[in-house]
This record gives sequence, structure tokens and C-alpha cells, in this order.
Amino acid sequence: MTPQGTASKNGISHVLPPIGKTRLTWSGLLGSEWIKMRTRVSTYWLGGIGVIMMIAMAIASAIQGSNGDVSADSVMVMATGGVVGAQFCAMLLGVFTITNEYRTGQIRSTFNAVPKRLQSLAAKAAVAAIASFVVTAASIVVSLIIAHVLSGRGLAFGYFSPEGLRMLIGAPLYMAFIAVLSLMVGAILRKSAGAVSIVLLMFWALPGSMVILPPSISGIVAAFLPSTAGAALYGLSSGAGDQVFSAITPQSAFSLPVWGAFLVLVAYVALFAAIASVVTKRRDV
Repeated sequence: MTPQGTASKNGISHVLPPIGKTRLTWSGLLGSEWIKMRTRVSTYWLGGIGVIMMIAMAIASAIQGSNGDVSADSVMVMATGGVVGAQFCAMLLGVFTITNEYRTGQIRSTFNAVPKRLQSLAAKAAVAAIASFVVTAASIVVSLIIAHVLSGRGLAFGYFSPEGLRMLIGAPLYMAFIAVLSLMVGAILRKSAGAVSIVLLMFWALPGSMVILPPSISGIVAAFLPSTAGAALYGLSSGAGDQVFSAITPQSAFSLPVWGAFLVLVAYVALFAAIASVVTKRRDV
């Protein structure tokens, strides 16, 4: 037998850490959250649907505009146009990352392993953001190749202008923002249905309701909505007429610069993250 507080393996005794002294490192937290995410069936469904939507949009718009005279930046718009639909997959991914644990009661085990709850919340947000960014970036690369071929430009990719690079980075960044914002809403409400409803209200219902406001006001208000700010990150800035999906991409008479749109999205995430932090720390589970 070995003394209390020790363990024996192959005849060698090891001193065990005192109960309550073992803590996960930040890399361990990320690893555990990644295991949770990749073992959920919904993750693969949402990721697969998002990829299909991105590629399908690129194929449809490239075939429609296949005249051989399509500009390079317009091809990038074709490749990123699917973000309009795929963003709903990022919303659901962010919400389910936190609400599934509250639904199953797994959150108790999580907070027992990580008593500092905000560290767990931050790890969930980081994993959701990284997953959304990587999947979106990979989808855009595939969509870009397909759009190039189908639009008649072949495989001539020597066009990486600042505008094209902004769109290439801005779309995955916007999807990461959506995932984190949705996760924070889920952390506040703890219910999937309620969180999804609030996020849909912000990204879909509010932009559509701008028509009830006077034109002089609606343009300014719409520019500061998260969906419009996101479109400023990955949309073509040379004008609405060049947008392949201008009919469904949020438009505004008053437009924010790219850095302004980025700050607006950061402000939204910071606001909901602050509320989620307070709720997570104070509420029982």
C-alpha cells in the first residue's frame, strides 16, 4: 500500500497534488473546449451547411456573371457573398457552445474544474471564434477558386489588391465576431431558443425594420447595426452597384469606414461580454 496522497505505478511512488490545488492551464482550457465542440454532432452539421452555402452562392453568382469581363474584386464578392446566409450557422454555433452545457447540466462539471468562470467563458469564446474563422476562410478559398473558373477568369490569381485582401480577411473576421457575440447572448439567457431569437432580431429583424424610419434617420441607424458593420468588413467598398448580392446585403446611405465598422463590432461584443461576465459570475448553475 502507498501512503495517502501518493500513487504507485510500476513500483514507483508519485506524490499527488493536494485536492483543490489542481487547475487547468489556458492551453488545457482551450483543449477541453475544443474536445466538447468537436464531439457535438451539431458542430459538423452547422459547419457543413455553412460551407455548402458559401460554395453554392459562389457557383450561382459566378455562372450568372460568366462573361469573361468580371473584375478581380467582383470575383471576391462572389466568393464572400455566401456569408449573408452562412452567418446563421455561426450564430447557432456560438449559441450552442454555451447553452448545450446549461441544458445538459455539464456546466456544473465545467465550473467545478474551472472555479474562475470567466476563464471558461473566455476559452469557449476563443474556440468558437477560431473555428468560425478557419472554416469561413477555407470556404472562401474554395469558393474563390470555383468563382474564378466559372466566371471565365481561369486560374489567374495575380490580383491581391488591398481591397481583395480586406474582403478575404474581413469575412472570416466577421463570422468570428458573430460566433462570439452569439455565445455571449447564450451565456446571458442560458436557453437556446431565447438566445437564437435575440440574435436573429439583431442581425435580421432590425435591419429589415429600418424601412419604418424616416430615410434621413434610417440610413444612420442602419450603419451602426452589426450586420451592416459586418458587411463593411467584407463587402465591396466601391459602391452598392458593384455588389453581386446588393439586394440582400445591408445597405446604408451613411457608410462607416472599415476601421469604424470594426470598432462597432468590437463595441457590440464588449457590451454583451460584460453583461455575460456579470451573469456568469453571479448566477447559480
